[in-house]
Amino acid sequence: MPVREPYVTSTGEVVPSVTTIISRFKESGPLVWWANKQGLQGLTLEKAREPAMTAGTMAHDLVEAQINSQPMPELVGDPDTIEKARAAYSVFERWRAMTHLVIERSEVPLVSDKHRFGGRIDAIGEVGGETVLCDWKAANSIHSDYILQLAAYGILWDEAHPEDPIVGGYHLIRFSKETGDFSHHHFPRLEDEKAAFLIMVDLYRRVKEIDRRVK
Repeated sequence: MPVREPYVTSTGEVVPSVTTIISRFKESGPLVWWANKQGLQGLTLEKAREPAMTAGTMAHDLVEAQINSQPMPELVGDPDTIEKARAAYSVFERWRAMTHLVIERSEVPLVSDKHRFGGRIDAIGEVGGETVLCDWKAANSIHSDYILQLAAYGILWDEAHPEDPIVGGYHLIRFSKETGDFSHHHFPRLEDEKAAFLIMVDLYRRVKEIDRRVK
């Protein structure tokens, strides 16, 4: 996986990413369980973190290649998994045609000078003349973290583009890792989630200061 450039404000300050901030406050129980499971299977954490080629991740890769106008990736692996991935991608294309979603920008890196954090938006598009924000996930279920992430991206976009705010809502597309099943979630507004994320930003910074004090 390529190393991405750090997020830097206009004044040169390196700031945390959306995912770094959210991850700081995740419940540790599931992560400890997962790490223990990988160890029992004889895997190091570095090896376990390598992206697994599931039906969901393959479908995700197909979507990203298509919206970025890149050559479609060659899918290698179990034929049944590949078939599920292609089926999921086909459903995505039918959904996009049905909603008349037009992708205008993809992989959009942004930094907030006001709130001092950065992030990379999967896609900005248009539906019915209204600007929408899209995010793709390869996951077995939907988590609150994903909604907070969408809200944070909305903050970034609206700050950078006050003339073209997100008025058509937020689209979350999920591909099940194992089956490739497609699901779509639309959130018209995320004002409470934006407020919650900004509290997390403030708390993240305060905790970092405490960490420095005890070092």
